Amino acid sequence: MAHSVKSVTDLCFRNMKLNYVTPATVIIAGSLNVPLVWHYLSPAAGCFYLCIYVLVFLLTSRSRNLFEHNQILAAVVVFSFCFQMICLFAISPVLHNGMDRDSAMITWIHRLFNGKFPYEHPTRNGNPISVLPFMPIVAIPFYLLGNVGLLEPAAYLLLVLLLYRTYRNNEKSRLYSILILSTIPLTFFEVLARSDLIANITILLLVIYILELKQSSLESNKILLGILLGCAASTRIAMLPATVVILLAVFKNVTPRVFAEVVFYCILTMGCLILPFLAWNSFVFVYYAPLGVNLQKLGPHESLRSFWLSITIIAVFLTAFLARKPSEIYLSVTVTLAIVTLATWSTFWVDLSYLQLICVPLLFSFPRGQASCAHTGKQWHDA
Repeated sequence: MAHSVKSVTDLCFRNMKLNYVTPATVIIAGSLNVPLVWHYLSPAAGCFYLCIYVLVFLLTSRSRNLFEHNQILAAVVVFSFCFQMICLFAISPVLHNGMDRDSAMITWIHRLFNGKFPYEHPTRNGNPISVLPFMPIVAIPFYLLGNVGLLEPAAYLLLVLLLYRTYRNNEKSRLYSILILSTIPLTFFEVLARSDLIANITILLLVIYILELKQSSLESNKILLGILLGCAASTRIAMLPATVVILLAVFKNVTPRVFAEVVFYCILTMGCLILPFLAWNSFVFVYYAPLGVNLQKLGPHESLRSFWLSITIIAVFLTAFLARKPSEIYLSVTVTLAIVTLATWSTFWVDLSYLQLICVPLLFSFPRGQASCAHTGKQWHDA
């Protein structure tokens, strides 16, 4: 009885603490953009951006009118989307940013449509194609529309919808999260570079969101969950640790049989997406791209690779263990992807666009609503 009372008290305390997280989380999310502005413009520009960002946060925090919030959100989303389209069609074609993620998608799809092994030819910058098959498959409709860069604005709109639905019971969190996503330099940098990182992390976040929706009926949705996790894991090798975090979080809340079936359908989906390309040209797939180039990102020395692999495994199990409800999986994924990013930076090269993998999931870690003490059995209950 005493243990039960303590558990309920701890849960209430943890939920109530969430109400004070917003300012710190907002500042952290904004600060993740400072290195990008600092690098591409100047240190002064980075400091100026952070000051303006904090000022805007302070001004919006004074507003308590829901109608004002909705007006602000509508105006910001429309402006952001329009400016993204300007960046994509007017600025990006004449901007030499040195990025070639769009070339990776175009090369992969073009070679596949012509019956050639997609990974054998490098990008326009001479880099091997590092993405796994599901990511370029997602980009095919936008390739057929004539611009794979449309993938990013489309992912942005989907993220806005997910954030709006996630924070339907908390106007402040809804306002801050969408405002940050719509105005941070990382969003526009991704569009200018015609990158796929925002779209990639959106796929993973969509899986977690669906997990939240189906949390009371996971057993009847085990096939859907397994397929979605398999698709998310088949986008980028960097997504594999985050996928394992989600799987371990599911394991704590379902029976072993249901968990085994989720893992089975996840592996089956990955096999259907990856094995055909592995069988097509196993030498290129393993030693050149995508596996070869991804192994290079862990460093040239075996000891260094083992170190980061160990750190990642520890982080995966620790963050998954601490995630007691679906909303906390976002923060667990954020921490895991932060470690993956640091590993890549320290052993391969510093790609500032990887900050997207940390910043975007962090936006889903704001408070959801009023503190609640509901917690029964295997069910997850969010505040």
